[in-house]
Amino acid sequence: MGYREQDYRISNVDALQSPITFLYQEFSRRERSKRLAAQLRNEDRKRELLRELLKKYVEFEIINLSDDAFDDFIDFCAVPEEVIKGLSQYDFLMYVKKKYELYSSLGPTRRH
Repeated sequence: MGYREQDYRISNVDALQSPITFLYQEFSRRERSKRLAAQLRNEDRKRELLRELLKKYVEFEIINLSDDAFDDFIDFCAVPEEVIKGLSQYDFLMYVKKKYELYSSLGPTRRH
């Protein structure tokens, strides 16, 4: 993880000081494509990290998910990157556990 939009811009341009460069960065198809690709790579890394953590939680019997339910649960949690970066391992574990309790309480349509 670690996507920062400003890393994928030519520079941190002030729109008043350099309006043409600012407009290019904002509306250029190539620049938008580069930012989108970086965001997608970051999202993939985040999902892989969450999958690894969920596998560990299943191993230690903290949650009970089947392998095919991981993606559904990750989508359900929609964990913001700030939460992943900002919480301690224990706090993140408790966060996931509470999300799992809610996920499993929703009934058979969302069950593993």
